[in-house]
Formats: sequence, C-alpha cells, structure tokens
Amino acid sequence: PGYHNGVSYNYSSDSMDLGFAVLDSVYGPDASIDDGEFGFEVMGRFYPAEGLTLYFGYAKDSYDFRSNDELFNFWASYELGGATYAAEFNTYELAGMEGDQWLVMGNWPVTETVSITARVSDDSIDGGDSATKYTIAPLWSVSDNLGFVFEISKSDSDFMGDTTSVAFETIFTF
Repeated sequence: PGYHNGVSYNYSSDSMDLGFAVLDSVYGPDASIDDGEFGFEVMGRFYPAEGLTLYFGYAKDSYDFRSNDELFNFWASYELGGATYAAEFNTYELAGMEGDQWLVMGNWPVTETVSITARVSDDSIDGGDSATKYTIAPLWSVSDNLGFVFEISKSDSDFMGDTTSVAFETIFTF
C-alpha cells in the first residue's frame, strides 16, 4: 500500500497478466530492508472471454513483532453492453484476526451521462463480529474528465451498530 523496497516481475499478454514481488514488507510501516521483515505478492489476471476479467492475488507478510499476515483475493467482473457486474472475495489473517470479506455490485447506465451503482458487502471476523453494508450510488459524468457521485449507504454492524452514511464525491481524471 505504500512505497517499499523490493523487486518485482510482471508479464502481460492479450489473455493474461502475471506478477510476482518480493518486498521488505507488504503492510509494514517502515520500508526497511534490514529489520528481519519480508513479504511477497503474487497475482494473476485473466481475460477468458470478451468482457470477462478474473483476478487472483495472494500476499504474505512476515513480521518480527507480530504474527504473519496473509491475504487471498479473488474478483471477477463482466461487462455487458454498458453494464458492469462484479464480485469479490477475500480471506485474510491480519494482526492476529482471521476473517472473510465479500462484495457484489452492478453498475447500469441510465442515460449517456448518468449511471447507477448498487452494491452489497460483508466483513466477518471468525468467531466474532460481522458487518454488512448496502450502497446505492448514482454517477453523473459532466465531461470525459469530471464526474459527480452521490452515495448513500446503510450498514448493519455487530460492533458499530446500524448506521446510515451519505457521501458526495467529485472525480477528476487527467
């Protein structure tokens, strides 16, 4: 997630992307190569059919000061016409906690400049708390480089209770 020392190799073709990296740490804060910490990441992204993308990723970290952390990530997306459908699944052991996360979403065009996204996600810690979030988010593309998103979410959480949140985002690309 930050800048780290290490080496990586990436391979790309029309049907796949593969990558491998050995790092001083995947998640560690100090980015030092002489502190006994190390990490590695492996990824594969495949395009088996038009509009379909499958991604597999794995990261493992070794710390002197706490347990080894690891994350397995899988996601798939499918584009059909102007609509996009996606699903994601993570299983993790981070900071001594184990759990699973999932997400399903769809994005549909309403007009040439307006689309709407709906998604449901969940994070469950093994033997503990769970949180589920429901989101609806319309997007207005003002131009090729500027968009506005209004998002409303409802969360049902064992550890934070039930909450409703509203967000407004401005997306500028260049």
